[in-house]
Amino acid sequence: MGLTIGRPCFYRDATSVKVRPCAIEDIHEVEQICKNLYGSSPHLLALLETSLLCLSAVDSENGHVVGFLCLNDGASIRFGSHSMDALPWLKEQPASLAMDKAFITVAAMQPDHEVEASAALLRAAFLAVSSMKKIVLATDRDVTFTEPGLGSILTRTTFSNSLYLYEASREAALPPLTIRRSTVEDHDDMVPIMESSALRYPALSRLPESCHPEEAFALTRLVSSQDERNCVLVAVADKKLVGFMVITSEVDTNNLLGAFDLHPFDNFIPMDMYDAQYQEAKERVHAAKLEQLQEKIAAAKRKDAKTETDDLAEGEEKTGAEDGIEASETQAEEEEEQQQQQSEDKSAELSFDLEPAAMPSEEEIRDEILRMNANNLEGEDRPNTLFAITMLCVEEPYELQAMELLNHAFEAFSEKDYCVVTLPHDSAEPGLLSRMTRLPPLSGASFPEVLYLINRNALLDGFEIRRAVEEDFEGVKALVSGMQNSEDIDRKQSVNAQIVVVGASECGLSAVEQMLLHPYLSYNYITLLAPGGISVSGPACEYTASLVARLGLEAGVHVLDGELVSLEVEQRVAELSDGVRLAYDLLLVTSGLQEQTRGNLGAKDPEAASIIFNAAELESDMTPEDASGMRNLCVYGLTLEAFHSLSILERCLALDRTAFVASSDQAPDPLVDILLQCCQLADLELQKPKYMTLTNLKSIPGSSRPHAYFEGVRDNDDYLLDLLVACLPRDVSPWIFSCLNDAGIVYDGRIVVDAGFRTSNPNIYAAGAAAKLSRRFGHNVHFEHYNSKECGAQLARSVATIFLGSKQPDQAPMMRAAKVVGCELPKEHVFLFAGVPMAMMKPSFQAPPGGKSITTATASGLLHLCFDLNKKVYNAVYLGKKGGMQASVLSSLVGLPNSYLNNVLVKHEAGHVQDLVEFFRQPWSELLSHDGFKELRDHIMQLASSSEPMQAVPGAGDIRDMALMFLNSRPVEFPSFVSGLQDPALKVVEAALT
Repeated sequence: MGLTIGRPCFYRDATSVKVRPCAIEDIHEVEQICKNLYGSSPHLLALLETSLLCLSAVDSENGHVVGFLCLNDGASIRFGSHSMDALPWLKEQPASLAMDKAFITVAAMQPDHEVEASAALLRAAFLAVSSMKKIVLATDRDVTFTEPGLGSILTRTTFSNSLYLYEASREAALPPLTIRRSTVEDHDDMVPIMESSALRYPALSRLPESCHPEEAFALTRLVSSQDERNCVLVAVADKKLVGFMVITSEVDTNNLLGAFDLHPFDNFIPMDMYDAQYQEAKERVHAAKLEQLQEKIAAAKRKDAKTETDDLAEGEEKTGAEDGIEASETQAEEEEEQQQQQSEDKSAELSFDLEPAAMPSEEEIRDEILRMNANNLEGEDRPNTLFAITMLCVEEPYELQAMELLNHAFEAFSEKDYCVVTLPHDSAEPGLLSRMTRLPPLSGASFPEVLYLINRNALLDGFEIRRAVEEDFEGVKALVSGMQNSEDIDRKQSVNAQIVVVGASECGLSAVEQMLLHPYLSYNYITLLAPGGISVSGPACEYTASLVARLGLEAGVHVLDGELVSLEVEQRVAELSDGVRLAYDLLLVTSGLQEQTRGNLGAKDPEAASIIFNAAELESDMTPEDASGMRNLCVYGLTLEAFHSLSILERCLALDRTAFVASSDQAPDPLVDILLQCCQLADLELQKPKYMTLTNLKSIPGSSRPHAYFEGVRDNDDYLLDLLVACLPRDVSPWIFSCLNDAGIVYDGRIVVDAGFRTSNPNIYAAGAAAKLSRRFGHNVHFEHYNSKECGAQLARSVATIFLGSKQPDQAPMMRAAKVVGCELPKEHVFLFAGVPMAMMKPSFQAPPGGKSITTATASGLLHLCFDLNKKVYNAVYLGKKGGMQASVLSSLVGLPNSYLNNVLVKHEAGHVQDLVEFFRQPWSELLSHDGFKELRDHIMQLASSSEPMQAVPGAGDIRDMALMFLNSRPVEFPSFVSGLQDPALKVVEAALT
């Protein structure tokens, strides 16, 4: 049907109930309400995925769910009814055939909150689905007295086949507001509304300067000053004033013309004026281009004429010099005719029809109109087709009904076609603006606010809705041609805050991804600082080049190749290494850790530092053609990145010209020790380094190869380097440290953050390897030991709470995802190490105290699993051929108990598992790395930890039923289970409670 869900409403009723879209976190409380009312619960996970709308009513004081409403656009009988066999009859009723209705599938309210929760949920449903005119309830019980909240809004229409049929109209749940012009007598009612609105939307609650807001009775002067160009509208509900809007047609469009592309809107001038302006600009551009082309042709002709004259003179000299014999008169005439003919041919080629080439493009015409406006409209009072909203103050329960004010605003200015609103970037967006269009500024424009507009035709109502017939096909086909899927056009709450993400690390990319994909928020101004561009490398990296490409960053994110060098925290301005100054409302530092050799040596000799690369840069930039011209290459450092660099140089056929050097001062890397132990078990030999400490790198005048100086080594030509790959242990960028330290941000070896990733400055956040948790929330918690992608997701979730109005977290987030590190090795091998945070803090090949480890080394590769005292996977190590085991598969094993892994520990000890790699390639293990499996597991664990024991009821609570439903609902993703559920796979899911 044609119902469209609008911006998700976080609607607060006049009572103490708040309504929000139902989230997975609400499921447990909703299930308890349903069980108390009906003795069972529907499958809420499926309802969240398939229903038209699911809403939760929440007690504003304690945050507990007190009501739940689920709507579907197809005929359905309320959950808990015993007349399901009446569904065929219901589908034939007129209410089921209407196209602008929705059916209540579940309506469950706590008895002590039934009245306010029912009213709030029905109101919020109509506000969320603007095209819905009716809500229908089919049930086997009379709700008039048993559920007075529903009964007060629903009207019974019929009773048949043991079913009561109720309907609620939009007007019954959401009575229309009474709109009129304001009078001076409204002053006392308007003041408290203005004051409460100022807490939510201060920019739209400021009195205009024309009424002298600093003086008493400014609001009265504003109301008294109404005329044909200024108007104040008030909204009344139940004889009480609940909001007002101030509008004016005195709008200076010149500033808007220079900052936005307004040509689709006729530059906000009458259509006949715009057509004349457009034609004049077109003629001007055409004349200018025609003149330029004619000048080019004339210049070409002059050049040809000069060339012909020179050729003729040269020919005469040669003729006179040939053996002293004069050329005959006939020969001279023939040459002159030939040259004349060539000249005419060239002139004909140049003198083609210039009209097509002189036709102006749309972009050229628009640029000319801008120049005309700048030159001719300075201070000129010209007619326009728009008015502006300068104030909008509405009580919170009625905020989403402000569209009714807008209807009357267009009536007040009947000759205007557009309404505009401007808001600061850091302002919250009222519900009214969700129906308006946000215009992106022109590139380089410095307009300080966000511009919204709406055309009066967007408010047209009174359409007839009916079922489509065959004759409508061609018209419908034309209407939907080129449209996106409904999932892509669901209305979201706009966020206009300027968010700057510092660093394109995995954490930064994850934060950006989660912001772009947020189900309720649309971030309009995200800037990503990516010095050197976005580069992804290594087998353990969760972002590949193709995945980054699929994110479509160019469509929703402004990516800058610049490094943060300074901050002005008071003005909230970030300065970049190329001199660009960026205003920000939120700054997210996700720069990670960087190798420091280039910075340390580059400070002494910047020219010599040009040959220094890190492993990621080497992988993205180095080709065999580049390497073929290099004689001396050096990989410096003993880390996993060093071995990865050697494998890259092997692919580039440069390994025989590469020196592998390890610093004598470098502390042992435990991950390298684990790699070497695995190589010994797998009988794989790796290149061994020379131990020398690099002290300097100096450029040589006249040579592109700087000289590398190592401690205790005499100068020789072997250390004139073409390339130095620096692979020492990484640390926080000195640029980041310097500017944060100068800005007064607390730093203690890492950037110190609270549970919501906020630094000591409320506008600056940090996450990823460069951040650590404040001691108030945890001891020695460094985020470099946690999964970077999960860190970025948690950072984005914390940022979202600002704009959703949720409470900022006061406890550190629970992050369970495993972190994976690794490298490619020469001879087409790969090494991967995955572990829980504690395992990443102190990597070891040995199991933790009280734990066990199992290992197999076969042709499939070496796989080593360490279990802790509770028989959960503590870490996992893989060494083998590329493609033998993906990093995502290895990480999915970490943290799971042995029972989830098909009792691999017991089976290995019994001698039944000889090859662990092949064991985890079996079909049952496909579930472990599926995203939905983790959500199902979390939900089951939440139920298991509840105070009431789980009851085995149809469709819910029973683990086996939930496992069956999970697998059978995904036949394409798990093809091996289509013909029948395999027992090992089912046991994996059932093991959730063991």
